[in-house]
Amino acid sequence: MKTLHPAESGLVGRPILAAAVFLGGSVSKAICSKSRLKDGCRQDWPPYKSAIDCKAVRKGVFTQTLSGNGRPCSQPRLLKMPISMTESELLKCCLSRAWVRLMRDRQPFSNAAQMLKAADNVWWELGAADWLEAFSSHPRIGEKSEDRTAAKEQSGVAGAPAEMLERLAAGNRQYEEKFGYIYIVCANGKTAGEMLDILESRLGNDPDTEMRVAAEQQRQISRLRLESFLGGQ
Repeated sequence: MKTLHPAESGLVGRPILAAAVFLGGSVSKAICSKSRLKDGCRQDWPPYKSAIDCKAVRKGVFTQTLSGNGRPCSQPRLLKMPISMTESELLKCCLSRAWVRLMRDRQPFSNAAQMLKAADNVWWELGAADWLEAFSSHPRIGEKSEDRTAAKEQSGVAGAPAEMLERLAAGNRQYEEKFGYIYIVCANGKTAGEMLDILESRLGNDPDTEMRVAAEQQRQISRLRLESFLGGQ
């Protein structure tokens, strides 16, 4: 198998996110680690992995560095590959096992837009029990959590006055007593005050309406997490 050297690639000194070696026009191996090559460097690139096991390739992002005849491409170009996610990766986006199963059944996706559309469609095919399973994975708004993703999403409550946190806690209790599940809101970019206002306004909803509103909030959360995966963040 041909090993591609930095000086041969024409990409010396540029950040390489992932690259695929093409021999005879077909993908044989892929490079799957972030690296920045130094000028004049002759060392081999990071160890090769198969395209099937390569997370970057599963996301559909890698660069062709060799032409079909094995020569370096003068203009490396972005190639597209089918997108798929593991069960554990899907569960990090939405903890509804029915949603995860149906998303896996639809894989691979030809592009990010198709995956995001499928995620929405699958979500609205589910019932209340599946939605509640997803809701249950979230910490209460305003409470400390070891879930780093949730903590980042709820960063708007950081530094909120004690009085506001007490009102959020009281509102959470009132919401759960009325609807039987935790108050869920897509917290990204929202302040503690905004989330409190939304909570208090939703307390006036009837149970059927609120279930759909909460489900929409979970859909938005799942979509943001999928987009984060697709963006490699």
